[in-house]
Amino acid sequence: MATTSLWPIKKTINNTIEYVENKDKTQIPISDLSNTIDYASNKNKTEEQFYVTGINCDSNSVYQDMMLVKKAYNKIDNIQGFHGYQSFKEGEVTPDIAHKIGIQLANEMWGDEFQVVVTTHLNTNHVHNHFVVNSVSMKDGHKYNYSNHEMARLRQTNDFICKEYSLSSLEEKVTRKNFDFSKYMNHDNYSVRTQRDIDIAIKNSFNYQDFINTMKKMNYEVIERYGKLSVKHANMKRNIRIERQFGDDYTIDNIYRRIAEEVPDKLTTEELTTYNCHKNKYYKNKHSLGAMFLYFIFRIKTYEKSPRNYPISEEMKKEIKWSIAAVLLLCMGVVVYFLFLRPAPVSHTTFFLAEGLASQTECHIMDSGKEGPTIFLLAGTHGNEPAGFKGAEQLLERLEPKTGRIILVPHANQQAIELNQRTASDGVDMNRSYPGAEDGNPIQILSAQIMELIQKYQPVCVVDMHEGVNFYGVNGSIGNSIVVGQTQSGFINALDILEMVNSQNGDYPDFALEGNAPVGSLNCTASRELGIDAFTIETSQKLPMEVRVSQQVLIVTNILQQYGMEFKLRPESGG
Repeated sequence: MATTSLWPIKKTINNTIEYVENKDKTQIPISDLSNTIDYASNKNKTEEQFYVTGINCDSNSVYQDMMLVKKAYNKIDNIQGFHGYQSFKEGEVTPDIAHKIGIQLANEMWGDEFQVVVTTHLNTNHVHNHFVVNSVSMKDGHKYNYSNHEMARLRQTNDFICKEYSLSSLEEKVTRKNFDFSKYMNHDNYSVRTQRDIDIAIKNSFNYQDFINTMKKMNYEVIERYGKLSVKHANMKRNIRIERQFGDDYTIDNIYRRIAEEVPDKLTTEELTTYNCHKNKYYKNKHSLGAMFLYFIFRIKTYEKSPRNYPISEEMKKEIKWSIAAVLLLCMGVVVYFLFLRPAPVSHTTFFLAEGLASQTECHIMDSGKEGPTIFLLAGTHGNEPAGFKGAEQLLERLEPKTGRIILVPHANQQAIELNQRTASDGVDMNRSYPGAEDGNPIQILSAQIMELIQKYQPVCVVDMHEGVNFYGVNGSIGNSIVVGQTQSGFINALDILEMVNSQNGDYPDFALEGNAPVGSLNCTASRELGIDAFTIETSQKLPMEVRVSQQVLIVTNILQQYGMEFKLRPESGG
């Protein structure tokens, strides 16, 4: 079995070298490009660099080679690259085979456009590969976009290669709740459209060269290398290796065979030009009604070939009449819904945790009454981190779930908040007290009741709202970061959350991703002991209060969105 993952490399961690040399650490930090390359190429883990290979770069000067590309295209800011791994089942591969597989995977994924260094580490029971990919293409300077589709392609390519080497592979490729890679790869995306276009070209070609010319007329670039074909549409950035992506029917030999065997139904040059024009309209302007109509009538195969100026048939007229009738019925349904079936407003329940004790605090449950995820929010653990509980106060006032349920504890440590200090007068750090104790001190009892609440409602994720003194990496601070818990699904979701947050964070410093929640914290306990995705928000106290509060709200709402909750965020009072 081989598992894979990839995450962005930021340039904000200054103590990376000390971190990766610490033998007690079990997780790799998201780091700057230079230090990530150093980690991946560590001689103690690669048998004196025997298992280090550079693709499109020299393994002895990887960082310098990558920086030359960045400087050539003037793209040296923001995400520096991507750091990934490929881990194998214990005893299933030798180091030589593992490294060979890693090189093949890197070539398949990025070898056409990006610089990559591949290393094989032997310091654990599980032989594993590391990849460091330059974020800037050496071919045309575009930045690599690690999207859901790329994530699916990485998993799919990995599985294909594992099968070639008779290795086991993951049958179920699920990254987040209800997200399936195989289903994603089968919906109408670039890959599916390309396969359909290749089939059209084969069916409408008389020989192999005619097939190549037909693909070019359909606005594709065709590349033949090492006896295999890759294609790329003019409006897209990525090459698709068709044999790997679509199977044996798309080898060069089988394309020859299919051209000879399939029943001719050839389009004229004029028709191909018309097809290409309509398809380009669809790619370039998906919101154009005219372009969408032309593409639609081609897709539903009302006609055998590409869209042309056909008269509307009687059958089409009937379909239009039925469509109008369906629209009228839909409108009537909407009216009935709003008059009679509209759900009741959100229910809001308030009760006390640790009631009667010095640690007593309010808990709020906002239930939409509709099926959806449950998300647990907590703030005010440390009384001298005000942006967290002020952000929670805003969420309590403004947030209305449309699906699912929100559980919110806005002032977890009320006494510490009143004293404006990290702990209450008893000196107990609440974020080191989990899972708590029913017969312990007031803070431990409160922590135990919070854990009971989480176990009862089984939220899809837990969010703890905090602050750091400084920016991430400055004097050991983790301010301006999102700390992710110890679940794989949480880490994968965190990558998307981080990307969304940083794209909406204006001109303020980007948030970093941290992976080391302390033992005894809510984050560590919920993720490690209960298997629930957990996140700790750490805004930086170097920024103005209003900015930090808005960042807290921004991150929480992006987390809600990531986990599929529908909600309404009302405007601030007076705003």
